[in-house]
Amino acid sequence: MTDAEVKQQEELVDSRREEVPRQQKLVGAFGDLQEPDETTHQLLDTFLPKLEETVQSSGENTKVSDVADVKIIGVQRQVVAGTNHKIFLEIKSSGSKFVMTIFEPLPSARAAPELMGVEKHEGEEKTA
Repeated sequence: MTDAEVKQQEELVDSRREEVPRQQKLVGAFGDLQEPDETTHQLLDTFLPKLEETVQSSGENTKVSDVADVKIIGVQRQVVAGTNHKIFLEIKSSGSKFVMTIFEPLPSARAAPELMGVEKHEGEEKTA
């Protein structure tokens, strides 16, 4: 292929790229922040002791022994071979924010949800 032919092919590819609209989100990425649903509340209730442990190990002297102590700001979901849930939380008494990441396997796996991590969250999340 000559230099002129290569250049012609590159121009054709570039022109077609401009015709294809860019996707807003990557396939497989976490979705937008949503309102919590029943599943979100059940997952929080299941892993509340681990949240309390993380809150206290972060240096806060705050009890998180009941779901009433926590405000769910919102949840993001990512569909994989199951669903990843990122639950954004605020501890009502201190205003501190945390993110719980929980993997919920497909029902066919017959496995319980698994806590992947709890982290202190410094960012500003918009409410769902």
